[in-house]
Amino acid sequence: PIELSNGAQATFSYDENTPALNIHMKAPATFTLSVVPKGARATEGRVLVRTPDEMFDARFTTRSDNPTQAKMFTSGKAVMQALQKVCCSSKTFFTVTPGAVELSELTMPQPYTARHVADHITMMGQLARELGEMPGSETMKIRAMQREGTSWIVRGAVALGVIAAVVTVVAATREYGKPAPTDIGKGPKLPVGVLPVDAQNLTKLEPWHVAEDPDFTGAVKTWLRDNDQPARGRISADFTGQGGSTDAAYLFVNDDGSQRRISMVGHGTGFFDVTFDKLDGIALLPHRFIDRVEWAAPLTAPPDGDGLVLVLDGEDPHSAVVLFLKDKKIVSGKPADYQRMRLE
Repeated sequence: PIELSNGAQATFSYDENTPALNIHMKAPATFTLSVVPKGARATEGRVLVRTPDEMFDARFTTRSDNPTQAKMFTSGKAVMQALQKVCCSSKTFFTVTPGAVELSELTMPQPYTARHVADHITMMGQLARELGEMPGSETMKIRAMQREGTSWIVRGAVALGVIAAVVTVVAATREYGKPAPTDIGKGPKLPVGVLPVDAQNLTKLEPWHVAEDPDFTGAVKTWLRDNDQPARGRISADFTGQGGSTDAAYLFVNDDGSQRRISMVGHGTGFFDVTFDKLDGIALLPHRFIDRVEWAAPLTAPPDGDGLVLVLDGEDPHSAVVLFLKDKKIVSGKPADYQRMRLE
């Protein structure tokens, strides 16, 4: 395992029977919580916990033996933002146990492995700080990391990665926050439909391609056609509210069609990058039409610019979520019926 100065321990493995990446970090937690991909078996947590983010709950199952504390913890906006970034794929497992937080990924994140690990460590550190604000956390004494055996996620022996990985990960934790642009000149060819200006803020472009008309379901395409919008995988928009259409959203599909991915970029940064097991289409909600939408619940804050509509299940009119930016942070709203939304 690689010991880092912030109390984190990163382990890499190429063993088929163990996660490719495991990160363990000390934290003042006093309760248990497990977050696993939808459909995966959770071995800890007797009680299902609903988070405030329905989109997150559509992708992950959260359970705890301490549902009151778990509910209080996940109700925090900063906590959910960090959880969304930590739980970045359907191969990610995250747990909170007394005194620690832990993450495992079944497959090695590539490319930009170092940046990916550094991002996880930073977000886990934020979650650890949020745990420190929970009632009773002051009673939890964090001892030096001595792990006897392995957690419920890690079973069996773990093979160490190459020494170069140690250097790369440590360097990444020191330089976290600096952009890691795609090297367009030397790197792999960009997928058709990805603009170079956007690629600078996109990572892991393989094995993804930009969605095309056949990747949208019939119900979503009918709705888009009725609103004079094409079924396309890249949408130009003004999410930041700074004028023009310099921001963009992408709907990516992996090569075997089993997963969808949404990425929102603009003004030199990435705002959102999340993978879904099911997502039937996307659309642009212009800012001037936001007040026309019938929302299932009032928006928590006035968005800065346009919205991105995600239709999780085209046949379910209640399945859509709209993503907005507020001060360059993601906020969301849930329309009562996406098929009644007017986009033009």
